[in-house]
Amino acid sequence: MSHTVLQPHRVNALPHNVSVVGYTFAVSPRSLSTTAQLFNVMAQPFGAAAQLFNVTAQSFIVPVQLFNAVAQLA
Repeated sequence: MSHTVLQPHRVNALPHNVSVVGYTFAVSPRSLSTTAQLFNVMAQPFGAAAQLFNVTAQSFIVPVQLFNAVAQLA
């Protein structure tokens, strides 16, 4: 496997963007799954915020129902 190792001066002679593109293509399948995981993590706070909003809305509904019951008695 020693023939696959590049000499240091040949690495320096390569354009920088070629090595970056090669690295990007090599990592892209893993980065896609990482991006999906990151998106799921980012979506979780929105789900938590929606649940919190529903709980907050329910806490408003109970006083309104209580107010309606009191108004019907009056």
